[in-house]
Amino acid sequence: MEELETSLFQTRKAHRIEQMVARWLRRSRDSSARAKVAAADGPARNPTQTLIPVRHTVKIDK
Repeated sequence: MEELETSLFQTRKAHRIEQMVARWLRRSRDSSARAKVAAADGPARNPTQTLIPVRHTVKIDK
């Protein structure tokens, strides 16, 4: 019984982490798309800011 509870806890924890990562990725994609549209519309207000592609790797140990 205790193993089942531990397994269920780990499953829920992994699901919460996956949801958090999905939200973060969605937000970063949305803000990236907005930045691209703003860059296409005209010069940025702050010329020191540039768009830099970034790759993130998330590893979830189970």
